Amino acid sequence: MISWASFGLIILMAVGLRLLLGAPTPVPQRDDRRAISVDELLVEIRARQTDALLMEASPSTTLSKFGDRSVMRGRVRAPHGSGMISLLRIDLGEVCAAGGPRWLPDEGVLHAFANDRFGATDQVSVFFSPAHPTVEQSEADVGWESHTGLGMKLTRFNSLPSLEWMGFDDVHGAPDSPAWQDLTTLAGVTSVGGARHLLGGYPEEIQPGCLAAECEFAIRGLDASSTEVSPDIHDACRSWRMLFQIDSDESRGWRWGDGGRLYVFIREEDARCGAFDRTVTIFQTH
Repeated sequence: MISWASFGLIILMAVGLRLLLGAPTPVPQRDDRRAISVDELLVEIRARQTDALLMEASPSTTLSKFGDRSVMRGRVRAPHGSGMISLLRIDLGEVCAAGGPRWLPDEGVLHAFANDRFGATDQVSVFFSPAHPTVEQSEADVGWESHTGLGMKLTRFNSLPSLEWMGFDDVHGAPDSPAWQDLTTLAGVTSVGGARHLLGGYPEEIQPGCLAAECEFAIRGLDASSTEVSPDIHDACRSWRMLFQIDSDESRGWRWGDGGRLYVFIREEDARCGAFDRTVTIFQTH
């Protein structure tokens, strides 16, 4: 028998805002939440599952790295100041080879930095170089609150939307239903322990809320706490994709509140044209 807790963990292995091929995945409405049977839920999740990459530290020599303190010479000016840390250096060629999101460019490098302004929609800054940049390990980097670059392993898995993402309040059905067992084996990565750093896919939310709508509110300068999801905002939400989920990670010295996470979103059209300066960061904590 599979417990509700186990089921919740599986559903929260969500990290893409729609199926990469086929019809768009509906964004949950705040005023249109409902219950669903476990059999219906299985059908919904199978239709919406999408590819994502789990980012894990690796001793291997890779171009993608955690906590790389490199400066992209001639392309961008690296951020400075207390609290600014280098999070990720992502080689998009490696992402493509690993089966990552198809809405990302096939080549180039993403470099993500974070400041200490929790709750700010620009807490994470992402810079893009369309070709491999010259990497400079300068003396000016020594004072940064970051770690020496560590190799990264990229593992593809089936990212599943959570109940929160799909807009359902509850699941009903017999706990011993075969559908419960199907749900436990649907995800390609079954481990939910440790830090969960993700590239693409669905967010693994800590708190309730429609993250895509929060991104749209931020872009429009609206107050998410008092603004309803109007039809035009609902439609606009369909274009948002989760670029990164960056977890709290003691091994990296990353503490986002009380075991919180940073979710970095971008519109698909912006990602495809390399406009990674248009990301929105959502911060959640326990």
